[in-house]
Amino acid sequence: MDDEGKLLPAFISVANIESSDLSVIIDGNERVIRPRLTDSEFFWEKDKSTSLESRLSKLDSVLFMKSLGSMGDKAKRIESLSTYIAKVIGADANRSARAGLLAKTDLVSDMVGEFADLQGVMGGYYALNDGEDSAVATAISEHYHPRFAGDTLPSTNEGLVVAIADKLDTITGIYGIGQGPTGSKDPYALRRMALGLLRIMVEGELKLDLKALIKQSLSLHSSEVDTSSADAIYQFMMDRLRAYYKEQKVSSKAFEAVLAVRPESPYDFHLRVAALNAFTKDSASESLIEANKRIANMLKDHHDLGTDVDTSVFVEQAEQALFDATSAIASSLASTNDYTQSMRELLSLKDTIDEFFDKVMVNTDDEALKHSRLTLLNWVRSLFLSVADVSYLS
Repeated sequence: MDDEGKLLPAFISVANIESSDLSVIIDGNERVIRPRLTDSEFFWEKDKSTSLESRLSKLDSVLFMKSLGSMGDKAKRIESLSTYIAKVIGADANRSARAGLLAKTDLVSDMVGEFADLQGVMGGYYALNDGEDSAVATAISEHYHPRFAGDTLPSTNEGLVVAIADKLDTITGIYGIGQGPTGSKDPYALRRMALGLLRIMVEGELKLDLKALIKQSLSLHSSEVDTSSADAIYQFMMDRLRAYYKEQKVSSKAFEAVLAVRPESPYDFHLRVAALNAFTKDSASESLIEANKRIANMLKDHHDLGTDVDTSVFVEQAEQALFDATSAIASSLASTNDYTQSMRELLSLKDTIDEFFDKVMVNTDDEALKHSRLTLLNWVRSLFLSVADVSYLS
């Protein structure tokens, strides 16, 4: 390309032999390339005479996958799911739906029939040729992104929407008919697709409820797709998220600590992981991690404690001090969605919690006092659980 990003009339060729006359190699390559370019020009001019919308009916005769219907059926599902997602993230619902409906129509064009790698890309050009909105054309062009590790994400909100809808439709459909990956076998490349889907949600900073999204996608499939597979699909996605963080060099303990509280959104999950990373860099975190583990063990047989503490039975200054500190932090956390700030606030409990365990006997013979102390500890633990289960970091 030139300095303005326009294609130059040149190509690069790699030869596996040394030649005494490079002009022979150049001439040979040019003789191969010229007819291919001529073919592509012919296909381009021919395809432009037929709009993408008029190609929709042809998708009905193209099988997507047995039990999952035709590509026409898939296009309608992508359209519906795109509308749903767009409304959640604030993208343009009409443009997203339009792009979702037309996204696969270039598959029945002559150009993509001959040059399969251009699917999506040609759809974008044909959409512009048809007079479609530029946002629709861009979304069609980029809806296969990211295609591989390190690839770019779609550049527009509508593109992100259609990319999510397309990938999720494929994952839920194939998983729902019992064809999900097993062991080392992944014939439909669902693991790579799921990783791309999660990258869009995390790196695109989209607050999407993954479980709700999976259920919505499953509801659009035919009765042959098992809608009860939602939990298995969610677990599959979490396994891929684990692989994503492993590549990012994130501690497996940090991942499990966040997974324990089962955040709804992969992006929300990401924010919690980042908060834990900052938390563990503070020297005070070690004591709090062990205290959380101790509290978790003390509470494992007490399931209905709540957080309503009866302070009238307290007798130790240390337990009142912990109650006061917890009250103050609870009020502060209620007014913020910043998990890093929340963990920073919780770090301030270290000395108070240490003092509590040094001075207070929780399992006292006085049942009312014991209940209040356990309830206080349950409240403390619930504040940590609002971000992650830090006992997993032990």
